[in-house]
Amino acid sequence: MEFTELVLAGITRDIQSVTDGFSYADAIAFHVSSQEEVSNLEKYSGELPVILTSWTNEDDSHYDNQGDLHFLKSAVDTDLVEAVDLEYELVKDNDSIIPSIQDDRLEIVISYRNHTETPDLSTLHSIINEAAEYGDIVYLETMASEQRDALTLLTALSEATQDGVVIGGACLGEVGRHTQVIASSYGSKLIYAPLTESKKTESLSQFSLKKVSELIQETEKTTTLHEKITNPMVREE
Repeated sequence: MEFTELVLAGITRDIQSVTDGFSYADAIAFHVSSQEEVSNLEKYSGELPVILTSWTNEDDSHYDNQGDLHFLKSAVDTDLVEAVDLEYELVKDNDSIIPSIQDDRLEIVISYRNHTETPDLSTLHSIINEAAEYGDIVYLETMASEQRDALTLLTALSEATQDGVVIGGACLGEVGRHTQVIASSYGSKLIYAPLTESKKTESLSQFSLKKVSELIQETEKTTTLHEKITNPMVREE
């Protein structure tokens, strides 16, 4: 999997339900923390590549023991797995994780996920710089409680991109979820969104992946002359 263009990854806990009907998805994000989930992944017959994650969107579960990591390591060898997303804090606390799963065919995503707030720009810069040392792509997901939070995240994406960091990210929350749609204009190469609607989607005020895809297409059709002139990340074909 190459993150040279925007990758829309659909988050799901039921990979067996994923069919070729999800034409708006570029990849599937799937959390593995049990043998049953490893087995379900092995039975997956779809064509979309898989990003294994150490987190889940549904209940904010995180890996917290070696047993969880055992299942991740077991799943890495599955044919359609092309990337692994590990949480920033997890990697910081356990420097043996990446070497234990590293493979030339795998992209390593290091994600910083904060569902409480959006840190200031200086803090995000520090996180990005450190995360970039661990993986191939950095992902930021923060909660926006006011408009300047969304601006802070977009600025972080833009500046990291200009510095040569491959990065993705978006804000959650009513005032931040629009960043799922416009983040690619600021350099984002990865956006996660729920493959289908759920109560968790509503509580975090996220768009579904289908909605994100539709809104991005609409935005691309209506990019204004002003945006093309003032936003250095927007380029005409």
